[in-house]
Amino acid sequence: RASEAAAEEAVAAKRSRLAAERLATFAGGAAGASGQPLPVPVLVKAESGGGLEAAVSALATLPGKKAHAQVVATGVGAVSEADVQHADACGAAVVAYNVRPTAKAAAE
Repeated sequence: RASEAAAEEAVAAKRSRLAAERLATFAGGAAGASGQPLPVPVLVKAESGGGLEAAVSALATLPGKKAHAQVVATGVGAVSEADVQHADACGAAVVAYNVRPTAKAAAE
């Protein structure tokens, strides 16, 4: 059972890293006028606390000369309509790790 949990965490870390790389590609615009990386606000949702921790950690360690992830909110469970509204209100991207949006959130 412990080996299954370790394997799941390894997969979680890899998926988080891939999501972070996609975010970096999305945010690949120009750096700020001062040459400092621009913050890209993100709301992170995951299937478990461990997955959430891995996703946030991967986003924090993502190297970026032009942009860096600024986590504005986190949560465990499906992406809800409230999550989408929160992300929209603060101009954040939603990073969903191994979870799906609810039907209402998908319609949003």
